[in-house]
Amino acid sequence: MIVEHAKYLTELLQDAYPALAVERTPSRPEQYTLRSQQGAMLLFFREARYSDPARPSPHGIDELQFELTILKKNLQRTGAADGIEEMIDDLGKALSGIRFSGFVYYPAGAGFSDYDASAGVWSYDMSLVGYRVTELEVAA
Repeated sequence: MIVEHAKYLTELLQDAYPALAVERTPSRPEQYTLRSQQGAMLLFFREARYSDPARPSPHGIDELQFELTILKKNLQRTGAADGIEEMIDDLGKALSGIRFSGFVYYPAGAGFSDYDASAGVWSYDMSLVGYRVTELEVAA
């Protein structure tokens, strides 16, 4: 389940931002080098929450959390290229209410992560949480 959701989110983001490299976070993120001058997005699986033992769910996982790291050389818009600030605004809108395989996703927060002065790359993280929806919620 986790792999399928990560694959779906990665493909969705790549389709929405074709100029960026969108990929799963590598095993050694400290060695990652920017492959596109436009920037990159790295998707990282953060956590799965299982159903409450007092109210067990036949599905097991009720919540999935992913972290999206946005890497760009420009913080604000420069010419036609969006900066990280514009991307966070756009992603917040684009990722709100996405449905996949019985889950609905919403951004949970975004903020500064790092600045690599030697490469001139800004790094911001956005948390994305998927909640399992019931059959009644899907029908509504």
